[in-house]
Amino acid sequence: MKILFAICSESVSVDRYTNKLSIFSVVDRLASTSFPFWMPRLCISLAVKREDVDPAVVHAKLVMLLDERPIGTASAILPFQPDGMARIVINTQLSVPAPGIVQFQLDTGTEQRMIAQITVQQISVADIPKQETQGIHPLTDTEEAAPL
Repeated sequence: MKILFAICSESVSVDRYTNKLSIFSVVDRLASTSFPFWMPRLCISLAVKREDVDPAVVHAKLVMLLDERPIGTASAILPFQPDGMARIVINTQLSVPAPGIVQFQLDTGTEQRMIAQITVQQISVADIPKQETQGIHPLTDTEEAAPL
């Protein structure tokens, strides 16, 4: 099996008419002020090409590791099309107990292959960039609202 791409993101959409895959909010690194860090939505989009020795359907497991220690798993079925291609999206959640490197391995039973990784770092609250807001600002006690 040849991995064509593996992308981690917060969400994906597959167009029901064209079968086009749209990937939103790609995740290649994460930062948190505290741990464990909870990620309620994580999508791993995966495209693979079948080799002659591969079965028509592969039952696999996605193994999530933090610095080579397992922190989660998800099931995956790769149904290859007649052209030898399979594309799946694995929707899961992720709890990261500490900073480090989160690796995603695809375990097909006959081989394990790392397909993606995310660097997770701890930051202090002071490291979070402050963003200036424009538009609506709360009124102070001495201000009055402008007439409409």
